Amino acid sequence: MGDAPTGFRQRALGLIQGAPQSVFADWGGAQQFLEAYAADLTLTGQSLFQQLGPVTDLRKPVKIDVDDSDGLFCWFFHYHDAAAHAQKQGGHFHLFADGRFFGDSKPSADKTHLIAVELDQTGDLAGFFVPNRWTTNERMRPATVLAPALDDFYASENSPDMLLSLWLSALLSVFKEDILELLFQRDQYLNAMPLAERERYLNDASVARICEWRFDDNPTQA
Repeated sequence: MGDAPTGFRQRALGLIQGAPQSVFADWGGAQQFLEAYAADLTLTGQSLFQQLGPVTDLRKPVKIDVDDSDGLFCWFFHYHDAAAHAQKQGGHFHLFADGRFFGDSKPSADKTHLIAVELDQTGDLAGFFVPNRWTTNERMRPATVLAPALDDFYASENSPDMLLSLWLSALLSVFKEDILELLFQRDQYLNAMPLAERERYLNDASVARICEWRFDDNPTQA
């Protein structure tokens, strides 16, 4: 961002050469890092929307994903339609892992979706959701397989703000059990269906979300 760096920002960016967990450790852990980041945003009168920079299109970055140097993880932020964008409703991050993280021999166009992170109208965290497969064109993997990816996720190349990338990694650390609960809920729900019915469901354009967790609600299922 073009603003003068705050003490928090300078401190975090000065530690960025290490792994995210080493950055969080400097604050005492991922939870404390998130609290310090929130306090810094309040101090500067900003929100995560400002950290994303001008989102004139429905997607940020516009044409590429934020990824890591090994191509194992990536993310992007978007709105589903112009009306949501205009009202800042339902904007969310999609987080993916490449098949090589799970032991596949080569990169795949069909990445695995980890979780979607939704913001509220103020740019604060609203919750998490698991999208239906037709929206992500992903290779789905069981929740038990995804757990290590939640621990290791970090992607910062092409990021509109390096602190956003750290924020996402810290979220996965702090809310890991809640996210895994959603993924296990998804698996249980889908595995209870006969195979043909499951395939129809996963391609049903009327179902965009399989399950979600919000701060103002309990985990719900579509």
